[in-house]
Amino acid sequence: MKGKYFSLGFYFLLLFFALCTILIAQNISTNQDTVYVEIQDQQITSENLRMKISSLPSSHRARYQSIEGQKTILNLMITEEVFLKRARELGIDQEEDVRKEIHEELRNIINELYLNELVEKNVLKDPKEVEKYYLENQHLYIIPARITIQHLQVKQNDLEVVQNQMTDQTDFLELIEKYSQNEQSKSNKGLIRNIRGNKFIPGIGNDDELDRAIYEAENDPNIIHGPVETTTGIHFFKKLEHELPVQKEFSEVRTEIEAKIFNTKELDYYTKLSTELNKRYNIIYLYDVIDGLTISKIQPDNYQTIIVTSTHPDIVVNIGDYINILRKAEQERIDTSNTSMRHQLLKSEVDSRAIYAAALDAKMLEKYKNNYQVQQTIINTILMNFTIQEINSQIKITDEELLEYYYENTQHYTNPAHRNIRQFIASNEKNAKTHRKTMNKIIKKKNNNEEMINFIQKESLDKASNGSINYVYNNGIIPGIGEDRFYNDEVFKTKIGTISKIIKNSKGEYVFFHVIEEIPPSVRSLPEVETSLRSNLFRQKSQTILDEMKEELIQKYNVITHFDLIKSAITPAQLFDLAETAQNSNRFSEAIRYYDQIIQDFNPSDDATRALFMKAFIVSETQNDPTLAIELFEEFLKLEPNGELSESVRYLLEALKSGKDLNLPFQD
Repeated sequence: MKGKYFSLGFYFLLLFFALCTILIAQNISTNQDTVYVEIQDQQITSENLRMKISSLPSSHRARYQSIEGQKTILNLMITEEVFLKRARELGIDQEEDVRKEIHEELRNIINELYLNELVEKNVLKDPKEVEKYYLENQHLYIIPARITIQHLQVKQNDLEVVQNQMTDQTDFLELIEKYSQNEQSKSNKGLIRNIRGNKFIPGIGNDDELDRAIYEAENDPNIIHGPVETTTGIHFFKKLEHELPVQKEFSEVRTEIEAKIFNTKELDYYTKLSTELNKRYNIIYLYDVIDGLTISKIQPDNYQTIIVTSTHPDIVVNIGDYINILRKAEQERIDTSNTSMRHQLLKSEVDSRAIYAAALDAKMLEKYKNNYQVQQTIINTILMNFTIQEINSQIKITDEELLEYYYENTQHYTNPAHRNIRQFIASNEKNAKTHRKTMNKIIKKKNNNEEMINFIQKESLDKASNGSINYVYNNGIIPGIGEDRFYNDEVFKTKIGTISKIIKNSKGEYVFFHVIEEIPPSVRSLPEVETSLRSNLFRQKSQTILDEMKEELIQKYNVITHFDLIKSAITPAQLFDLAETAQNSNRFSEAIRYYDQIIQDFNPSDDATRALFMKAFIVSETQNDPTLAIELFEEFLKLEPNGELSESVRYLLEALKSGKDLNLPFQD
């Protein structure tokens, strides 16, 4: 258990420092911009911060462009810089094991940079070759024919009846609705699109004879062709549209062909390079040793046995290395049971080592020492080892602490109550009312489960899982749908064993449901949550040590901050756009966060007042928190007692305080 606990705690700290690494800016700035942090002879400036925010995923940038968001990033940057200084003072970055680990972490990055250089130098692009390939392979770049038909497939018993009813005045759609036995085409009013003349017909399958008949038939929507009797059945059809094949122009496919040729050349070059490096470093695979191994029976004493030899020591592979290669592959769900795959995995590893050796011989590490990825990988590795040596080693968790923590935090290890429901989705409100009455009758019967399932399978628009939705928690979310506060509220307002009123879900569908049961909350036992408990305790203790050490180092390195100079890096208009997008996607919590950002960073202003109104409106409509909504609307009226929206807000307040439904008297 101790081993698991240690690895979980280490994983937490890995994530912590990985986040720091993502966010840290370059240590020294040469730009004459605003200085936000001074750390001895180093600075973190507004330009550093701007570049770092730009490097974040686009979905996260807006959050960190606010004043508070920028402070968050700057604090992470400070944390990393002071710990990094301390780690270097202790000489951790110079330890042999750490330097070896740094090289291992850098290998893929340097290899990619090196290979890009080699490919750019040795793999040439020839425009004439691209054009020649196109002329010789034009048949590969044809948009195939596309035919649309209206289709009727009948049973042998109905053939004569259908033929007798078929005249020039016949409503073909009526015949389809009445006689078609092909459910797929029938459900689409007989329409079958994208018939390509390739012997395959969507919804029917492979049918060379019918495909040929369709392709050769006259293109006239008034003519009914058939019957065509084939192995797939008896068919009639109207040919509604026939688009002939079109040859793509060279200009349309040039980029695609260039990529195809270049990728082939690149692969050929990589194979040539691998062969060359095998000769340069005299790499020999001892397959007789490798293929005789039974991995599960290998003893640690045999881990140093060599299975790949080379004149370069960093390329040599022993059995211990080989086992790690296979374990890593298995973690990535690669099947390592067959010999061919094992050989392939080993060769891939050896190729990677050989390329790295060649890259180091070519002074690539020196060339790219200022590369962002290279710098951050080195920093991250040093900090991980600093964490292990200076923080993890201080943390001990006793059984007494564990038990005490469990009883103090039982609420965190309690499975909350949840409900299981069976929903029905109707096409419109009228049908919903009719079907709701039927379901009400069904639930009053004993042993009604089978009848209810049959009813849902026959009439509901959503038949998945027989309408069952389980594990509905009181959290504003409906499994399979997502955030839907109104639907979720109705689940917990409706009495167990009864049917809800008809509502519209977040997709705009008419829904009602039967609340089958409610499962009460249950406390998980100590053995079930021990790993989680140890991880949480470890996190708390490590955070305490981190905070204390950070404060000491901030004093030691004379860190000076100028957070008062920070300004918002995003405009109110941009935040309103982000909030509106979130609202339109029913991500109401996210929208509120953007409105809060406007209120905090641009107060006082008309934008902040408008954002306050929008936040209050969302809370009143979606958050099931009338107290907060009332508080927000009253705050709005203090700021704008006589504005355009003030009368509407007073109406909303009256409705909220009285508990009435809101019939809003204003436009969006």
